[in-house]
Amino acid sequence: MKKTTLLCSILAACFSSSVFAGSLYIGPTLLAQNTTASHSNFSGIRPRVALGYAGTMDNYYLAAEFFVIPTTVTLSNVVNQGGVSTKTTRSYGASLLPGIMFNDKLLGYLRLGAMSSSFSSPKVMKTGYQAGFGLQTGLTKNWDLRGEYIYTAYSSAMPNLGAPKSNELGLGVIYRFDLTPPATCEDCF
Repeated sequence: MKKTTLLCSILAACFSSSVFAGSLYIGPTLLAQNTTASHSNFSGIRPRVALGYAGTMDNYYLAAEFFVIPTTVTLSNVVNQGGVSTKTTRSYGASLLPGIMFNDKLLGYLRLGAMSSSFSSPKVMKTGYQAGFGLQTGLTKNWDLRGEYIYTAYSSAMPNLGAPKSNELGLGVIYRFDLTPPATCEDCF
């Protein structure tokens, strides 16, 4: 919790600059997940909903994103000899997304963050650190399409399992809210 509070404070300071033009966004993503550890392998589909704030300055991009993954649909679940699985049932986390605008519609970004996940067997909550990369392109004024790869390494070992590692491929959309105030009072009515 302290790390999340510190991250939010740093982001608020970065985004408060009048030079940094930004917008609030929300978006769903479908993630294809593969998590492995000590002779256990889980594959599944996970829906993620993200809420973030993104901005640009010249050709540089920076976003802060909070997300929740409410459930996981199992495709395959191989448990180890101890009956322990790497299946996660729900997750939440936060990420920084620094990037570069290639043109006015195409963006390349990195994902750096942390995620807490609830493992189903044994029933424990573990935190993992994320690194990834992605591309995002504008479809309309407010809608973007996003594709990304995310690697998550869970930092603490689990009994009879070790430290799980996850690879995810995601495809989603982002809706950017237009927070630009009207140019004149005539535009208000």
